[in-house]
Amino acid sequence: MLYSQLGFIGCLWVLFHSAGSRSMTGRNVWQALLGPKAFFTGATLLYAFGLVALWAYHPLAVRNNANAVQEVLAGDFRQADWVCLDPKLCNAGRATLIQYRLNVFVDLPPAGAGAGGKPQP
Repeated sequence: MLYSQLGFIGCLWVLFHSAGSRSMTGRNVWQALLGPKAFFTGATLLYAFGLVALWAYHPLAVRNNANAVQEVLAGDFRQADWVCLDPKLCNAGRATLIQYRLNVFVDLPPAGAGAGGKPQP
């Protein structure tokens, strides 16, 4: 995500310089000086508002993710909710995740493994 943000800022910087380096024909000094700066300031403010909104949403997203993980680990899909819209489909998907040790089940030992994670005879 950091690289995309740097790329976005780089694109704005290129636009700023291209707007500032255009010829002065047909424009007065104030238009030449304020045009690129006003554009860049407006874009920066929009970007800052977006970042503030993301920072405000982050704790909610982390909490929702933790709740979803707990629901999948527990396998409690009795009724539809935002994590699982179709309980039958979610149970089948959970079985696949467990079988191949995917996603939240990646740290579990394979089926039939002993305490050390090695298969027992």
